[in-house]
Amino acid sequence: MAVTFVGRNKTATSTDDLHFEPHSGGTRITYRAHVEFHGIARLATPLLKGEFERLGDEVSEQLPAALQQALGPSAPGPQQL
Repeated sequence: MAVTFVGRNKTATSTDDLHFEPHSGGTRITYRAHVEFHGIARLATPLLKGEFERLGDEVSEQLPAALQQALGPSAPGPQQL
């Protein structure tokens, strides 16, 4: 199963892809994010790359627990790989 979120404004387009697949009695979650700046904001891309990578790492670490909380205690626990 896959879910994609896309957000757009005049400065940037952000695409977040989440893929879920069964794995060892749990669920493997693959998360990828892509931000594309528009217009003059594109000049900031190299400067912001590290910050967006750090933010993506934080999301990846917090995602399994957030999904478990949202799905409730009866859902099988997601595994982070």
